[in-house]
Amino acid sequence: MLNHGAISRRLLVGITIFGALSGCRGTPHAPDLSAAPSFERGFQLFPSPRTFDPPGTIFRVDESGIRHPVADLSGLLHVTAKPEALPRIVVAGVFDANGFFSWASNAAFTLRAVRIDSAVVAVFGAKREQAYEVDLRRLIDSASKLIDWTRPGRLYLISETVEADSVDIDLSSMLADSLSAHLTATGAHPPGIGLAWDPHSSTRLAIHFPSPYRVMYRAEQLLRPRELEDSTGRGLRI
Repeated sequence: MLNHGAISRRLLVGITIFGALSGCRGTPHAPDLSAAPSFERGFQLFPSPRTFDPPGTIFRVDESGIRHPVADLSGLLHVTAKPEALPRIVVAGVFDANGFFSWASNAAFTLRAVRIDSAVVAVFGAKREQAYEVDLRRLIDSASKLIDWTRPGRLYLISETVEADSVDIDLSSMLADSLSAHLTATGAHPPGIGLAWDPHSSTRLAIHFPSPYRVMYRAEQLLRPRELEDSTGRGLRI
């Protein structure tokens, strides 16, 4: 007959083993594709607002974090942009000012990445482009025969995007000051894109596009055919 001490020791050992086994089952986090802040449901900012990179775009990220285009197979999908109301989203993390704002002027952009404890992003006139899993399965089956799997790096497929007529970004005061000095010095930005911002009264930058631009995306990692557990690969944590 076991005494209370023995029972306690057995319970402790059992709990310890269960905890260890539970920890082993944890899913490893996929690497971030950029230093831009992340959004709900797997969305993150494109490195810059754009009219290209629709769902069906495949790209490779090498060991240095450089992104290389691989293929645009959007023609194999049946995707229609549909209106969507997106709320203001609070995000946190390292904001890559060089990457996201380099398109805002024709001169070299030399701001270093700035830590933002909280950033608020609002998207207006939003439309979502969403590819369905059944269509993606057919696309991946075709792509697996075309992709050079011997090239180093990780492969990703864009499965969804969000277009917008305009975007408001609330910046930290430090980044706002740096961005203000840069835009004042260069005094130029792409034709048709409006930048509205008074750094003396606000840290909010309002960006208006002449037509809908893709500003967010969600990507799925593609694995070698022998490693595939399902045809759509594994969703990135964003």
